[in-house]
Amino acid sequence: MANKATLIANINGFITAVVNITKHRDSMLELVNTFFSTTTTHSNTAGANQYTYNLKFNKRGNKVLVTGFIRNDYATAKSGEVIFTNPTAELYCKTSNDVLCFAQLDPSNANCLITFALQNIYLNGVIPSGATLVINTNYLTND
Repeated sequence: MANKATLIANINGFITAVVNITKHRDSMLELVNTFFSTTTTHSNTAGANQYTYNLKFNKRGNKVLVTGFIRNDYATAKSGEVIFTNPTAELYCKTSNDVLCFAQLDPSNANCLITFALQNIYLNGVIPSGATLVINTNYLTND
């Protein structure tokens, strides 16, 4: 199987005789980018009274793998609220297909229920002050 650079070179080199070359090349490059997706990272700097996070999103086709953490830097435990809003529309969870999953709380190793809903990660469970929510899950995007 060829690597991404080879596939792009082949697409650019072999379709020069196509009448609508630009549209065809763009569609082929989109296919290459689907097979060889890049990781999008969203993070912020640590500070009091906020959620500190470092999340990596890797999309292949309509499936997104998300890994990373969200830490509660507030002075109190938090529950029942949005803890992250994704600014990248391509990575939004599938419309009307909220995904419930468990993330692991560190340092207690307890499970904490979260929901991926459109552009938000919603905290269904409780995250104590200073605790870190470790996320390693996947969800679907709109086709």
